[in-house]
Amino acid sequence: MSTTSKVTLGLSIGFTVSMIAYVHISQRLDKERMKEGVLLDIERQQKKIQNMKMLQEQEELTKAYRRAATEEAKAQETT
Repeated sequence: MSTTSKVTLGLSIGFTVSMIAYVHISQRLDKERMKEGVLLDIERQQKKIQNMKMLQEQEELTKAYRRAATEEAKAQETT
C-alpha cells in the first residue's frame, strides 16, 4: 500500500468513527431533552391544576363577600 492510500484509509476510518460517535451522542442528548420536556409538561399541568383550585377558592370567597355585603345592606335598610 502506498502512503497516500494509507493516509486516505486512516482519514476515512477516523471520519466514519467520529460520525458514528456524533450520531450516538446526539441521539442520547435528544432522548434526555425529550424526557425533560415530559417532566416540564407534568409540572405545568400540576401548576395549572393548582391555579384552578386557587381561582375556585377566590370565586367562593368573592361570592361569600358579596352575600355578606348584600345582607348587611338589607339589615341597614330595615333599621
